[in-house]
Amino acid sequence: MEAEEERRREEERLQREHAQREAEERMRIAAEEQLQRERAQAEEEQRRIEEELEQRRREEEERREAEEKARMAAEEQQQLALAQAEQERQAMEAEEERRREEEHLQREHAQREAEERMRIAAEEQLQRERAQAEEEQRRIEKELEQRRREEEQLRREEERREVEEKVRMAAEEAGEEHREEGPSTGAVAHWSAVRSLVADQLTPREIMELKQLDPSEQRQKLQETVARFERSVSVEGDKGDEGERHTSLLHKACREGDAVAATAIITLTNGAGQMSRDDQGLLPADLAILHGHRSAAAVVLRGVPLAQLNTLALLLLPLLLPAAGNVPMPEQASLDAGLRAASATGREAAVRLLLHSRAAANSTQDDGATALLLACRPGHGGVVSALLAARADANKAAASGRAPLHAAAESGRSELVKLLLQNRANVEALTSKSASSAVALAARAGHCDCVEELLEARAAPSVPNVPGVPGAWPPLLAAAQHGRDGVVKLLLDARASPNMPASAPLHEAARRGHVETAQLLLSRGAELEARNDQGATALHLASQQGRTEVVQLLLEVRASLGSITNAGAAPLHAAVQLQHLEVLRLLLDARADPELAVANDDGGCRSVHLAAQQGFYECIQLLVDARANPTTELRGGFTPLALAARGGHGDCCQLLLELSNPQGALKAVDAPTATGWTPLLLAAKAGHVAAVRQLLDCGASVNLPSRRGRTPLMVAVEARQVEVAEVLLQFGAALSPTLPGGWTVLHLACHVPGNCVMIQQLLRARADANVLTEEGWAPLHLAVQSRDEANVQALLAAELPPAAPANTQVLLSPLHVAAEAGSVGIVRLLLQQKAPVAAVAEHGITALHLAGGAGLVEGVDSNPTDPSAAAAVAEALLEYGADVDAAMEGGVTALMVAARVGREAVVRVLLANGADCLRRLPSGWCSFLLAVRNGHAGIVKLLVRPELLEVKTPAGRTALQCAQKYGHRETVAVLREAMADVCGHLVES
Repeated sequence: MEAEEERRREEERLQREHAQREAEERMRIAAEEQLQRERAQAEEEQRRIEEELEQRRREEEERREAEEKARMAAEEQQQLALAQAEQERQAMEAEEERRREEEHLQREHAQREAEERMRIAAEEQLQRERAQAEEEQRRIEKELEQRRREEEQLRREEERREVEEKVRMAAEEAGEEHREEGPSTGAVAHWSAVRSLVADQLTPREIMELKQLDPSEQRQKLQETVARFERSVSVEGDKGDEGERHTSLLHKACREGDAVAATAIITLTNGAGQMSRDDQGLLPADLAILHGHRSAAAVVLRGVPLAQLNTLALLLLPLLLPAAGNVPMPEQASLDAGLRAASATGREAAVRLLLHSRAAANSTQDDGATALLLACRPGHGGVVSALLAARADANKAAASGRAPLHAAAESGRSELVKLLLQNRANVEALTSKSASSAVALAARAGHCDCVEELLEARAAPSVPNVPGVPGAWPPLLAAAQHGRDGVVKLLLDARASPNMPASAPLHEAARRGHVETAQLLLSRGAELEARNDQGATALHLASQQGRTEVVQLLLEVRASLGSITNAGAAPLHAAVQLQHLEVLRLLLDARADPELAVANDDGGCRSVHLAAQQGFYECIQLLVDARANPTTELRGGFTPLALAARGGHGDCCQLLLELSNPQGALKAVDAPTATGWTPLLLAAKAGHVAAVRQLLDCGASVNLPSRRGRTPLMVAVEARQVEVAEVLLQFGAALSPTLPGGWTVLHLACHVPGNCVMIQQLLRARADANVLTEEGWAPLHLAVQSRDEANVQALLAAELPPAAPANTQVLLSPLHVAAEAGSVGIVRLLLQQKAPVAAVAEHGITALHLAGGAGLVEGVDSNPTDPSAAAAVAEALLEYGADVDAAMEGGVTALMVAARVGREAVVRVLLANGADCLRRLPSGWCSFLLAVRNGHAGIVKLLVRPELLEVKTPAGRTALQCAQKYGHRETVAVLREAMADVCGHLVES
């Protein structure tokens, strides 16, 4: 029983302990649940704080960007102010220079200006007196304006009655002849009125037949005759370049001011011709108004809408017929504009009417041209006389500096030149832009009569160059340039000097090919060997322009064949450079030295070199026939053959080889320059297919290399000259020769971007695609290095293994090279061709390590990689099964490499694919500490974990201490925020 009791008490104790443990377990579970809830709240709070911090960071960045923009704007404003100040300074200096030049000119022409001022003062006084008189006249005219209009109305009525009276008298005269009454009177009257207009178009027999008809038939015949000539009567003496101009009888009557004839024509045609226009678009009423015929205008205006009138005619209408219509009197500006328009078109009657109506004779249009200048250009003599009679200023020039005398002289209007000179036109005035005098303009155009008039008025035959106006040409120079022999003789007779500094008249005559002018200048003492600013003589210029006759003339007077320009060229060089064969023959016949070198050329360039370089076949033939050496070398070893080959002139290459002796030809075809380039190498590099073929046909060695070991095929491959390479292969170019380092032709082709066609061509020629250089590179490696997908595809199409052979020294596969270069397309292309994604290079480096930015291995091209491209490469490698945590020697993973070099995009890709961010190296470094050490704040934010905040570097520093030591402020801020979050969570818990 005691044992039973003991057992019972033991069971109760166990039950109580079990109950107590269950209670404790429930409490623990509750505590854990509470802890999880608190942790979740803490995480939520941490996310909120992170969001707030992120928001603050963005605001801070925006503030910094705004401050930076403001600073840059201030700097730009300051630079703009400095530039503006500099421009103002330069403008002030230019203005000061211009002022000094103006003062210099003013001092030179002081006497002339004084005389001009006296004349102007006198004219101003006269103008003031005239203005006073005109003001008084206008006052009187205003008082009489109404009276004049009334008188004009009465005058028009009287003119109408006069016209009717003339018609009646004509009818009576005709009636006496025919002794008839009634209807015949009107017909005969009309015949009498239009007789002068149509009589010259009818035969005497037709006129007699017209008179013998009965009245009704006579009227009908007369109407038919007038209607016929109304359409096709020619205006007498009015012909142009395009043939005879035609107008109607009514136009002719209005032009001549025959109001009676106009009335008869209108009656016979029932006014049908009043709205017809001539070839200038003018109505008969326009002609009557423009020619100032009041009576004719009054007749033809009846029934014509004023809106149909010509603009100038409508302006003149109220001046000619004040009572006609409701047209207001024109304002002063309209009168002035009308005067200029009438002057430009030669409407003398309109000009006189406008001047009588107070139009200003010296008013100007926008370009400063006056009515007188506009009239002088086409040579309207009557208009010019009317304007000068109205005291138009003969010296008032336009903005271009052209005065009326310039226009008259340039257009060859000798009568206007004489008239302007009589009205005190300044014979020495110069235009603004070219500083040309009236004599120079007339001389350039070849107007001998104008030049003679100007010279008689004591115009200077030799105007010197004006300071600041480089284009100023003396008259003799202008005449010689255009071959105006008559003008040249006049100027020389007036003692113009045939010799001028910088550019002599003989030079211009020679350059333009005016042989008679050149002969005239030479006969008057022109210096044969005078030089221009470039040091060229007349023979140089004539040879350069191919002026055969002038060259022959200059050689006859023994011009120097050996004179050289500032550039060191002789006349023979000038003729060769532009392939003037006839000139070249003349110079060689005159014993010009074909071996004369360009004086300023240290390389010894001769005429045959110039001809060969430009491919002038005939020039080479002529020079060699004159004993020029076809194999002479320039400095650097360039022969004419090498120059012709480099220029792609195959025919010249063949000629030069033919002109060499047989033994010399074999040597010349492969003669290298000082740098070891043969003619074939030069032609191959430049891509001249025809020249390459010609040289090979002439025995050039197809495999002869340069001093650096490059064969013609290699040169063509590197220059991407596909057609040249094809020709070389046809002639047996070898694929096997290698450069120092073991590079073959195919290596060179693969290394050049955009060379896929060349690669395909070499592969078809059975080039070995698996041969390695001494450094262990295969053609596929180099194609990948070129970053050209087409080059890689061309090699892969030849069924090459995409992974083998690897580089024999550093074990880099093509995939490694593509990953390091960031060539996403090539990486995917290789992976699609089953390239092993896990291949390991020296030190255990995988392609993923290189995408992360692993240290480059010696021998690999170190082009910087775009971070986004590196991330895309990493994605492609991981997609094809790359191990995200694969370690190279020392345990370094791709994540560690990317964190160290700062490739944030790659880090994101690796983390998204499960990379271990807590993995540490034996030394204690991890991805997080490497990012902190190198100050990559963005990556630190991606990698930070609470358990990593206290992890220490091999030197015993925490992440925060490490960042502070190396001065990475942004990283420090990120770490402090993370630590604040952790502390906040601990306090809450």
